[in-house]
Amino acid sequence: MNTVERILQLIHEKGINEKTFLDDIGINKSSLWNWKGNITVSYLKYIIQIAKYLNVTTDYLLCLSDNPKPIEGYKLTEDQIRLNDMYSLLTDMEKGEILGRLNSMVELKNKGEIKIE
Repeated sequence: MNTVERILQLIHEKGINEKTFLDDIGINKSSLWNWKGNITVSYLKYIIQIAKYLNVTTDYLLCLSDNPKPIEGYKLTEDQIRLNDMYSLLTDMEKGEILGRLNSMVELKNKGEIKIE
């Protein structure tokens, strides 16, 4: 399933008429036709508005998640944000290396062979 299919599925599931959806979001009919035909991805500039309208996450609309709702009340700590920022700067090979080392450390910690504080 792609983003447009997911948007159309949600519109149908929620019983929303396509014309109503287009009017409420401020999109013209030809744009929707272009989306359906994979002619344009202009829906990206409306993705936040569409997600709010359909009450789902942008990740769900973009098919990056199968969970339509965000995890409520969960916030990243400063360390988690910093770690994520650093991780995003790495190449795929470096990420693999880091994950391998981290995995090894956690396994050793779980076996009681090392103490991580």
